[in-house]
Parts: sequence; structure tokens; C-alpha cells
Amino acid sequence: MIESLRGRLLGFQGDGLTIEVGGLGLFVQVPAGDRSRLAALSDGTPAAPPVHLFAHLVIRPESWQLFGFLDEEQRALFRLLLEVTGVGPRLALNVVSHLSLSQMREAVGAKETGSLVRVPGIGKRTAERILLELSGKLEKTLGEGAALAHVPAAQDAVDALVALGLAQPEALALVRAAARELGAEGEASALVAAALKRQRTPRGRS
Repeated sequence: MIESLRGRLLGFQGDGLTIEVGGLGLFVQVPAGDRSRLAALSDGTPAAPPVHLFAHLVIRPESWQLFGFLDEEQRALFRLLLEVTGVGPRLALNVVSHLSLSQMREAVGAKETGSLVRVPGIGKRTAERILLELSGKLEKTLGEGAALAHVPAAQDAVDALVALGLAQPEALALVRAAARELGAEGEASALVAAALKRQRTPRGRS
């Protein structure tokens, strides 16, 4: 199974993008937010920027579909949604595109369908089924990794680290660790400073 992709971003088409990996041009469907972030990253850049995505491959008799995510927890949520009765990859991607991890946690915790029924393709019955089947699974699978979604300045901190030359997955991991240390009220500048401190700390030391 393909777990990750690392290559050059060649361009965008529809709801996805094309990445060159080992000489092959792969079309990868991504959440709307990830597409916007990658478009901003490549805007005004003459050379094809490097990109790293956490991947999920859906194999069907008639087609192979490749999905990619900048955040590993997004992929975990996508995979959980695929386990829900009647939810296919297209619908799962719609949910990940329209709802953040914190919004999903709140909806599942409160058993509230309002946010889900606003996702294209999801009616009340499907929303109720998602809430029922994800109850308990969401916290168990995502655990504290989803906590990054509760820190408002986290994405700004990740973007700042990427601008400094860090790879997206490394930046996410460092900010996640810094967010656990500083809490939800940590400002972007403080998160960046804490993340860089962790990056410079040799392994095995705190």
C-alpha cells in the first residue's frame, strides 16, 4: 500500500494536483484546504516546489484513486470515514474538505448533525450514521494528535516553519509537540520558537 508521496508539484486540475514521483506524473485528489495551501506555496515560484503527502490508495475493479493529505491526522479521519456504512472516498473527502478535526470532534461528542448536513452529499440519515459509527473511534484513533486543530495559531506556525525551509511533515510534528507544551493559547511566534528549540535539541534529551 502507498503510505506517502514525495515529489515535485507539477500543477493542479479539478480537485486535485499532479505530482512527479520518480519520473511518473501522479494525479492525487486532496482536500480543498490542502489544495489552497499548496497553490499558495507554488504561487510565483518558477521551479516546481517539493511536496510531501500522506497517501491513501483506493483500488476498485474499474479504477485506482490516489488521495493525499498534508496532515497525517486528516488521513486518519478520512480512513475512519471510509469505515462508515455507505460512505465512499468521494464523500469522505468532502467531509475532510469542509470540516476541521476539532469540528468533527465537537459534532461527534455532541451527536449534533448540523455541521455534517452542510457538507455536499450528506443528508440527515448519513450524518446520523457517521456520528453513531465514529463515536468512540474518533478519540481512540486520533487521540491527542487531533489536539493541533484546537490551537488557533498552529497553522500560522506551521506555515512559518515551512517558509524557513522545514518539510511540511516535520513542521507539523514540531508544532504539535510545541502545542502540547504551550496549550491552546500559544501564539504563533511562541509555537515557532518552541518548535525550533525542539528541532535543535539532540534526540534523547528534553
